[in-house]
Amino acid sequence: MALGLVFFGLLLAVGGTVIHRKDLRLWRDAASVTGIVEDRVFRPGQSRPTSVIVRFTTPDGVTRQGSVGAPQGPETVDLGDPVELVYNPADLRDVRRAESHDPERRPRPNALLVLGVLFLVVAAGLVIAEL
Repeated sequence: MALGLVFFGLLLAVGGTVIHRKDLRLWRDAASVTGIVEDRVFRPGQSRPTSVIVRFTTPDGVTRQGSVGAPQGPETVDLGDPVELVYNPADLRDVRRAESHDPERRPRPNALLVLGVLFLVVAAGLVIAEL
């Protein structure tokens, strides 16, 4: 059982670390731009869009399209609306809405790290108890 906890602990901790590093790298290198909503993507049976297709132009004149999550909350997103975006200049496919970009507001990597460490501590406790 301890070996299984170690495996899942390492898996969660490494996954959280990879996600957190990617977020911090994007936060450090990110460029801001305003995009225009070109299309909305709906899941079957839902009245609110789950994501939007935006077109944006980088400062060097390259026009790109990307899909970003639709804003959560009461505001609606219409075609032609401006959307504040951040993107990674090294990888133009990595585009996010500016308000969802702050890594400190994203609990997922931190939760994965905490769960991974918790699994490892429990596994260490089990190993020590067996000695």
